[in-house]
Amino acid sequence: MATQRISFGEWLPDQPGLSGSLTEAKNVISQAIGYGPLPRPISIASGAGETLYTLHHARKANGDTLLFSGGSASVFTVSSVGVFTDVSGATYTTPSDDRIRFTQFGKSTIFTNNAEKLQYFDSASCAIAQS
Repeated sequence: MATQRISFGEWLPDQPGLSGSLTEAKNVISQAIGYGPLPRPISIASGAGETLYTLHHARKANGDTLLFSGGSASVFTVSSVGVFTDVSGATYTTPSDDRIRFTQFGKSTIFTNNAEKLQYFDSASCAIAQS
């Protein structure tokens, strides 16, 4: 399918919708001139062969970024060279209609599959804990 360039105004989300400015832009990335489509999604799998459904990035205190990925049974950190390290601390039993969800609070990345106890990853000590 061929892509078609559509011109939008400047992104001004704090302006009223009647001003003629763009107030919402989903599934696009900023480019030098305007916005472009997101790249095609790809499937990734951990070294253990588990299909991964969720990606999350967290910022460490020194500014470095941690990348997390969640599958149906595990949570992994992903290194810059694509090495997956299981940091689950427990085996999840994630329902087929759900996913592991992440959020960052201070130096901790909290994750849950809405079925087991919350766990968090402390980015300062690189350790996992269960709440």
